Amino acid sequence: MIIHSQELRIIPLEKGHNLSSFYSSNEDLNDFLHNDACKSQEDLISRTYLCIWQSRIAGFFTLVTDTIEVKLVEQEDGIDDYNYQKYPAIKIARMAVDEKLSGSGVGKIPAPGSSRQSAPPLFGSGMQVYYRGLKERGSRLL
Repeated sequence: MIIHSQELRIIPLEKGHNLSSFYSSNEDLNDFLHNDACKSQEDLISRTYLCIWQSRIAGFFTLVTDTIEVKLVEQEDGIDDYNYQKYPAIKIARMAVDEKLSGSGVGKIPAPGSSRQSAPPLFGSGMQVYYRGLKERGSRLL
């Protein structure tokens, strides 16, 4: 079964959400979502979002702030006259799909070489991944 991005909704995790039905194949990610995600938000460490399909949790992802050191950015990828030592960044710290929906396309990340202007949705129409001004380096993206 393939789930199309138009069928998915992204919502912020809140304390009242029932997370008991979500189970991925990774116990550490299950433990984080069930036991640590809300506390991490309260402590302003991260922000977790749920991917909803047909009133059930299809997956989740957690974002944290990060930085990219200027010395790691190629000159042609950088911003002229940038006077700081680090670029602000957002990192996907955790991401999981419910085991029952594995292989459905939920949570699929665009492969290197896909359009850099506007890649397909990561989890649905609520979040799109953009690669602006940063070059692909082998199989990883900066």
